[in-house]
Amino acid sequence: GEDKFQNEDSPQSKALAWIENDDPQVDTGDKSILVTRYALMVLYFSLGGENWESKGFWGTSQNECRWVNIDCDDDGNVRSLNLSGLFLSGSIPN
Repeated sequence: GEDKFQNEDSPQSKALAWIENDDPQVDTGDKSILVTRYALMVLYFSLGGENWESKGFWGTSQNECRWVNIDCDDDGNVRSLNLSGLFLSGSIPN
């Protein structure tokens, strides 16, 4: 199968490029935060996030718990996503 990281247009490749080039959290060294933010950005790029009317901090330096429609627990772990009303397009990659 196709290597998702070699195709620069794949959601996985776009999310990795975002982590490497634009995400200030990369400097924290906290791997769990990077994995969480990478997974969220794969969803973002897979579901047409660039075209969402309200991006609500997605893909910004803000803590992912501040991104619109993300619910976190008291320890800052993502607990759930509510993606309704974002006018999603695309599909979640496997």
